[in-house]
Amino acid sequence: MNELIRVLNGQFNSLRIKSFLQKGYSDVEIGKIENLYGFKIKDNIQLYEFLNTIGRCSGGFFGSSPLIFYSDLSIRMHVVFQGHINYEMLSAEKEIECKEDSFIISVENNNEYYFLYYKDGLVYCFNKKEDRVESTGKTFNEYLLSVIERYSISADPDSLYATGELIIV
Repeated sequence: MNELIRVLNGQFNSLRIKSFLQKGYSDVEIGKIENLYGFKIKDNIQLYEFLNTIGRCSGGFFGSSPLIFYSDLSIRMHVVFQGHINYEMLSAEKEIECKEDSFIISVENNNEYYFLYYKDGLVYCFNKKEDRVESTGKTFNEYLLSVIERYSISADPDSLYATGELIIV
């Protein structure tokens, strides 16, 4: 069991987790995701462990959350979405260069795009409405914990078993 699953099970044992539903991506599939999205997943151990263990289905941790991993977007739309938001960020006033070094992980409030920045491993927020980018100060795992606290704890338990796909067309 990796560190993320250990922490999630320890802190959120009140959620009705169905570990038999948890499904991730193989190393070969993660390599294909890296090629498709242009992001070095294997260099970020937190993102790698997430995708490897619960990237397709979390078994109840994140079903009704804003994470794009469990959205019903087609693969083509995932790729277009990543490119479009990266383009939007490039035109915004920002402190960091994020075109090729970021991976969108979440959309909140219809105008806040959270992304993992490769160079420092932190999660940033691009606020489209305010046209700015700022660090959340959180690692990927810390951000995931905050998502559960804000979305999953109060959600209908039956809505927590969403699945998603980043690679199979």
